[in-house]
Amino acid sequence: MTAVLCCVSHRPRSILRDRAAERTNLPNEVVEMALGHATSNKVEAAYR
Repeated sequence: MTAVLCCVSHRPRSILRDRAAERTNLPNEVVEMALGHATSNKVEAAYR
C-alpha cells in the first residue's frame, strides 16, 4: 500500500511539471521552485 500512496502523491506533481515544460518558457529552476521541489544537493540548495 505504501508504494501505491507514493505513486499517487507523485502523480499531480508530475502532471504539473510536464505541463509547465510543454506550455511555458520558464527555466527548469523556476518551475521546480514553484512546485516546492526540495533538493538534496547542498551546493544547488545554497543558490536557491
